[in-house]
Amino acid sequence: MDWINPDAEFTSHDLSTFCYLGQGDEAHQALVIWKTDDDERPRIEPIKKNGEPFKQTWKLHNDSDKTLHRSPCRAQPDLTESDGSFHAPRSLQALLQDQEPGSYVLICGRAPEVFEGQPSRVSDIPFWREEWESVTSSFHVHRTITRTILRDVAYVSSLRHTRKGSERPEISYTARMAASLPNDLALSTTYIPHRKTTFTVIYGANDDQTHSIWERIRSAGESIHHPLLALGIFMELERERLISTAEHLADQFTLGSDVLENRSWDPDNSKMQSYLEVCLRSRTLVDHMRAVKRQLAKVMLEIDELDRCWQAAAAARGRDDETRQGDLIKTGQQMKQRISDMLDEYDDKIDECKKMAQNLSLVMQTGFNQIARQDSVINTRISQANTMIALETKRESAQMRSIALLTMIYLPLSCVASVFSTTLFNWSPTDGEPIVSKHIWVLFAFAAVLTAITLGVWHFTTNRDKRKEDKRRESFRIGEKGDEMV
Repeated sequence: MDWINPDAEFTSHDLSTFCYLGQGDEAHQALVIWKTDDDERPRIEPIKKNGEPFKQTWKLHNDSDKTLHRSPCRAQPDLTESDGSFHAPRSLQALLQDQEPGSYVLICGRAPEVFEGQPSRVSDIPFWREEWESVTSSFHVHRTITRTILRDVAYVSSLRHTRKGSERPEISYTARMAASLPNDLALSTTYIPHRKTTFTVIYGANDDQTHSIWERIRSAGESIHHPLLALGIFMELERERLISTAEHLADQFTLGSDVLENRSWDPDNSKMQSYLEVCLRSRTLVDHMRAVKRQLAKVMLEIDELDRCWQAAAAARGRDDETRQGDLIKTGQQMKQRISDMLDEYDDKIDECKKMAQNLSLVMQTGFNQIARQDSVINTRISQANTMIALETKRESAQMRSIALLTMIYLPLSCVASVFSTTLFNWSPTDGEPIVSKHIWVLFAFAAVLTAITLGVWHFTTNRDKRKEDKRRESFRIGEKGDEMV
C-alpha cells in the first residue's frame, strides 16, 4: 500500500508538484488575511513584488474599506495610537515567530490562461520555489496537499501528526474541488491546538472568489478562530459553483424542451443535439454533487471530533478556556446545521438533475421508436422491392425453361443434321462405293472421349463443392457440441 507519510515537511519531490510563476501579473496575486486574539477585526494585505526577501514583504495593514477591490491595496502603515504616540507594526513573519494566537489565511491568486479555453491549474502558484518553501514553513503546510492537488475529484482529508522536534500534536486538513468544472480550488489547513492558531492556504482563487472569501471572513467575527471555518467557506464556494451550474442546466433544459413538443424527432437537428447534451451534463453533475455530499459527511465527523477534544480540554482547564472552547463548539454546531442545509439543497438539485436524466431516457426511447418505425418502413420497401425482383426472376426462369425446352427439341435434330452433313456418308454412291466411310469410327472415338472428359469435369466440380459444404456443416456441428458441453 502507498501509505500517507505522516512527516509534515515538504520534500524536493513534493515541491516539484507545483508550477512557480511568481507575481508577474495582477490577475495572479497573493494576499494574506489574518486575525489575532487582540485584533478587533480581520486584516488583509497583498503580497507585493518588490524584489525583497519574501518574508520581509508581509506588513500588517488595517484595511478600512468595506469591500475588497480588484486592484492591489495600496501599502499603508498600520498606526495605532497609544499614549499620544504611534507605533509602526511588525512584519507578519515576526508575528508568526512570536506565535501570536489567531487565524491566518493565505490566498494564492489564479494564474491567467496560457491558451484560450484552457484554464490554469490550482498548482500554479504566484511564488518562486524559494518563496514557496518559506510559505510552507511559516504556514505549517502539510505535504499531503500534493496528493490532494493531484486528484481531479472532490476530496477532503484530515491527518493528525506531530512535527519533527516537537511532541505537540497538529491537525492538517486538505480539500479539493472537482477539476472537471471551471473555477476549482484547493485548500490546506493546519490547526495547532496548543498555540490556538490556524494556518490556511487557498490555491487557485480568482477575483470573485477572493472577494467572497474576504467578505465571509470579515463577517465571521470570533468564529474565524474555528479550525474548520476556512474549510466551511471552501464548501460554500463549492456549493455556489455546483448550484449555479445546476440552475443554468435547468434553464437550458426548460428552454430546450419545446424542441420535442413542437417538432418531430430529428437526430441531425442541432437544437436537439444541444438538448441531449444538457441532459448528459446533468448526469455528470449528479455524480459531482454526490461526491461533495460524501466529503461534507467527513467534515461533520471532523467537527464532532474537535468538539469532543474541546470538551475534554475545557473540563481540565480554567474558566477562560472553557468559555473559548464553548464558543468554538457553538460555532461547530452552527457549521453542522449549515452543512445539513447544504445536503438538503444538494438532494433537491440531484432530484432536478435526475428528472432531466429521466427525460433524456424518454427522449432517447422516443427517438429509438421513431428510428425503428423508419427502419420498418424502409424494410417494407425493401421487401416490396425483393418481391418485384422475385417476380422478375420467376418470369425470367419461365423464359429460360422455354428456351431449354426448345433446345432439347432442336438439339437432337441439329446433332443429327451435323452428323449427316459430314463426308462420312455418301448418299449417292457409284457402283462399288460404300455408303458409310470406313473412317466413321473416328467420329465415335472423338465423341466418346469428349463426352467422358465433359462428364468427368462436371462430376469433379460438383463433388468438390459438395465436400466443402459438408466440411462447413461438420465444423458447425462440432461447435454446437462444444457449446452444449460448456
